[in-house]
Amino acid sequence: MLRFLDYLREMTHDPWLFTNDLTAVPFSEMRGWVVHTLCLEGHAEFDYAGHPFALSRHDVAIFVTPERLSDLTVSPDLRCVTYCAERNFLEAQLPGNHQGIGGSIALFNHPVLHYEPQDAERLLFDLRLIEARLQAPTASYHREIIGSLSLTMMLDIFAIGSGESDMKIESPSAAMLVEGFYRLLSSGLPLTQRAPALYAERLNVTPKYLSDTIRRHTGQSATTLINAAVLPLLREMLDDPRLSITQVADRMNFSSISYFSRYASKLLGISPIAYRKNLKSK
Repeated sequence: MLRFLDYLREMTHDPWLFTNDLTAVPFSEMRGWVVHTLCLEGHAEFDYAGHPFALSRHDVAIFVTPERLSDLTVSPDLRCVTYCAERNFLEAQLPGNHQGIGGSIALFNHPVLHYEPQDAERLLFDLRLIEARLQAPTASYHREIIGSLSLTMMLDIFAIGSGESDMKIESPSAAMLVEGFYRLLSSGLPLTQRAPALYAERLNVTPKYLSDTIRRHTGQSATTLINAAVLPLLREMLDDPRLSITQVADRMNFSSISYFSRYASKLLGISPIAYRKNLKSK
């Protein structure tokens, strides 16, 4: 049986999905996609990358790793507008000097943005234009039109964010560095490599420059963000009963089980053994 997104691509060959029903989004199947959701009424709650979040009126949620969303619950009066598109399609629309789809590591860890009513209206206008074009596709330049409208939406999101947060990138070099750091974090590298110096080496900068740039644009240290990227990977392996704790430690490239236990306990708030016991008791 085909997964929903496989079926969608087989039938339409389109790298996008638009819906007014947030519960219809197949989040678990959406690796490699980006989900933009604007809440119009009601509220929703969910876990994302191991942390609880809530979505209410005028909030915008941008899921750059939507497969990490779980335990979605919604109120009966929830109304959302949701646009999903493949990451490669969206990134192809952006100019070379940009912040990337992730926008910042803040979106990686904290996907919910709180908008003022006028900003929410601006984004809703962008989303409704995309919806209208998807409902009445043209034979010529359809992909290009959707790409152009998607770019407008993304630029509006960047513009609103740059006016309200500390995430603004001042220079192309800093933008490329921060984007490169995000890409390394989302590549799976943190599973085995957690030293900021290694990321600095891969990005061809000094550890101090990387640390200063990341802290200036995110308000957090590179180590904190690496650990935040590790946490969902750690949880995923510990949730797998086929893997022993020793095997998890080996996969994460720890030299000793005691070192792994100390590190994992810091991230989880409890020891790996206690985490496993809690799973069995549920």
